[in-house]
Amino acid sequence: MCEALLGLTVACLAVFGLVEAFMAISMAFLSRPDLKEGFMLILPVCGHDEAIEMTLRGLVADAKWLGDGGKPQRVICLDLGLDAETRKICKIFSEEYDFIELHSLQTFNEAMEQAAATAR
Repeated sequence: MCEALLGLTVACLAVFGLVEAFMAISMAFLSRPDLKEGFMLILPVCGHDEAIEMTLRGLVADAKWLGDGGKPQRVICLDLGLDAETRKICKIFSEEYDFIELHSLQTFNEAMEQAAATAR
């Protein structure tokens, strides 16, 4: 019984290892080294969002998978009337990861106007 369990564990780890290797190889071929700048992802959130933590964790995991070539330059959680719990989760992620930010609609509009003015 122990040998069967050990064999199953080794088989599962081998499958996970193959998936990891495939992802690393595919990302090496799909990454664009000519792309110097990252991208901005705007995540509008309103009310109570049960899935916000999983969404942000997914974005962090994607950033780790894709490396610097596919990492978003900025992820903006756009506060469209968040409740206290969801705002707290977004704030925790924005403090922990430098590419995640929490903005109200007003501060977001001001930042975009300022960025447009400096781009001219």
